[in-house]
Amino acid sequence: MSKRPDNQMEVLSPAGDLSILKTVVDAGANAVYFGGDLFGARAYANNFTMQEAGEGISYAHSRGSKAYLTVNTLLKNLEIEKKLYDYLKSYYEMGLDAVLVQDFGVMELVHDCFPDMELHISTQANITSAYGSLLLKNVGAKRIVCARELSLPEIASIYDRTGMDLECFVHGALCVCYSGQCLMSSMLGGRSGNRGRCAQPCRLEYDLLDAKGKKRRMPGPYILSPKDMNGIMDLPRLQNAGVYSLKIEGRMKKAAYAEGVVAMYRKYTDLLLSEGEERYEVDPKDLQLLYNYGNRCGFTNSYYDMRNDKDMITYVSPSHSHSAVKPAASRREQKAGSAITGYFYAKVGEPVFLTLIAGETSVTVSGVTAQEAVKAPMTEEAIAKPLKMTGASGYEMKELNLDLHGDLFIPARELKALRREALEQLSEASPKAEKEPVIVGERTAYPMRPLFSGKKTLSSGICLTTEDNRQEKLCLSYLQKSREKGILVISFDQLLKKDITDILELKEDLHRADSRLYVRLPLVIRKRNQRALLQKRDMIASLDGVMVSSFDTLGFVKEEFSDLSILADHRLYVWNDRTQQAYEKQGVGAFSVPVELNRKELRHRNLENCYLTVYGRLPLMYTANCQHKNSLGCDEKTEVLYLKDRYQKIFPVRNICSSCVNIIYNSLPTSLFGKADEVRALSAGGIRVDFTLEGEKEVAEVLEQLTELIEGRNPGEISFSEITRGHFNRGVE
Repeated sequence: MSKRPDNQMEVLSPAGDLSILKTVVDAGANAVYFGGDLFGARAYANNFTMQEAGEGISYAHSRGSKAYLTVNTLLKNLEIEKKLYDYLKSYYEMGLDAVLVQDFGVMELVHDCFPDMELHISTQANITSAYGSLLLKNVGAKRIVCARELSLPEIASIYDRTGMDLECFVHGALCVCYSGQCLMSSMLGGRSGNRGRCAQPCRLEYDLLDAKGKKRRMPGPYILSPKDMNGIMDLPRLQNAGVYSLKIEGRMKKAAYAEGVVAMYRKYTDLLLSEGEERYEVDPKDLQLLYNYGNRCGFTNSYYDMRNDKDMITYVSPSHSHSAVKPAASRREQKAGSAITGYFYAKVGEPVFLTLIAGETSVTVSGVTAQEAVKAPMTEEAIAKPLKMTGASGYEMKELNLDLHGDLFIPARELKALRREALEQLSEASPKAEKEPVIVGERTAYPMRPLFSGKKTLSSGICLTTEDNRQEKLCLSYLQKSREKGILVISFDQLLKKDITDILELKEDLHRADSRLYVRLPLVIRKRNQRALLQKRDMIASLDGVMVSSFDTLGFVKEEFSDLSILADHRLYVWNDRTQQAYEKQGVGAFSVPVELNRKELRHRNLENCYLTVYGRLPLMYTANCQHKNSLGCDEKTEVLYLKDRYQKIFPVRNICSSCVNIIYNSLPTSLFGKADEVRALSAGGIRVDFTLEGEKEVAEVLEQLTELIEGRNPGEISFSEITRGHFNRGVE
């Protein structure tokens, strides 16, 4: 199937402000996406006021384009309960076409309250498979913005299974981390990517060290900095993969960049749709123009072919460079009626007249009576200048003819008013753009549903997660001796190294200790680990439950293992109670406390059905780009490397070959053992401990501290490492 039967594709442009919105619509964008003053993933952009948004939506609609609002951050309890509905209702009444969303609770609210407004799932939701896509389709999503890391065959497989509108990034900056899964900026500087405030630590210098501290030779120090994306050559392949919307990145970019890139993609999308793949060819001069508009050490399209290698990394200073160049011919200059000719008549003592002609359309308006100049008469240039200022009207004054009589004086404000009136009348009288304007009609918003009051209490008080067999054995021994019910969560990598006999034996040992066995499924489901997941179907089905970290893994479990208990990792974000309840409707039975909320914000959350993590080395990034592969080549051998930053902090990096993913961990483990009283005051349903790189002595010490905490004493801090409190004290904006 793959290729859409309607032979349609959308050029989707960012709009950093109202002027840019008008510019890119005139340059050929079928749709624009922009941020309002709340909840957008570009907190530092010139986001739109309500008045500007209304004008922008109207402008786009009048020219046959659509307007989408970004609401793709995670929301705290008070935000979603007190602000979101009224905020969205205002946009809804303006005729907004769609909302881009990351937070699952926001998705449910949009679908319930604004059912005829399209729900688009942001790339922040990190959708990598049809499992997550179908889950979201079933709760009202119209469109999925695919993870940037997906190859074209993977994209095609999503379209073939879902038939959904797929949106893919084609041009602009790339994140090195799977979107929505980066906590590096958040944990290091308090600026959360999940709140639109990323400080881009990936664009800084790092040394790569081996286990002995020896520096690995790399092409340069910017080893986490991807080049910019450029998919202009790949439009036929994107079309054949079922892609509908071609997304250009850049709400922080200047107008010249946005206009030039949009005009170029408009040109070649039109070529593809009208002439077909056989006659599709990109002019090398146009490739150079795209390069001149702006790039970051060149371009890459590697992800389309699943080449997650060092060729896509800048390695040298990744600043965005550009050349001063006039944008390519845009749709504004090409479409009928956008170039206008003007005729202005003025004679002392008579009303002035301005005639504008666009194509076959002509309008004439009259203005004030021309006065005789008391001193120096106006020059032709002084009269022509305010008449030629067409601004962002969508028209360009190609020619202005002046018919002047006498020593004239006409106030500039009157000339501007005359020009504005003429342009408005011309716009109303002219044939519209290629597409019919969007018809909004009568819209009725439904009120927010109140939160339901049902509460649950966890059946198990302890959750221990492990990454290797040594940690697993120590945790099993601990649960056998503990008086608390517990859950032992092994990694999917551990599961792959076991057979069904091992699993059943481990499960039986845990059941005798009144505890349960879960597996933590991979964060992302891609071609390689999807095959492994299905091959281990019987083994997974024999477990007590699964820990899920993404929409994809949740969708996978719902489709393949409907009888298993589901525990949500903190990567399945539940910043607010409404989102948690939305997941409960999907069968999630227990949750992990969000790691980016502080203790004051957590008091606003119902944590009775949540595990609070009191110890663990937090993963900061999950990347498809592999440091082991970039330094030694791909030999499918897992090792722990280390990134050293400019402050000499050391961040462990582990390559998980079964899922073809790199995990970058925080330089210090997070520990709340020293905050025992405050931990207890939150009344979470359970306590969670995560083991990642710890050896036997470290695991044993942490488990001793856990016993102290559970039994009501105040444990000291761990002795084997400095620690961080994470966001327990500070939180994020």
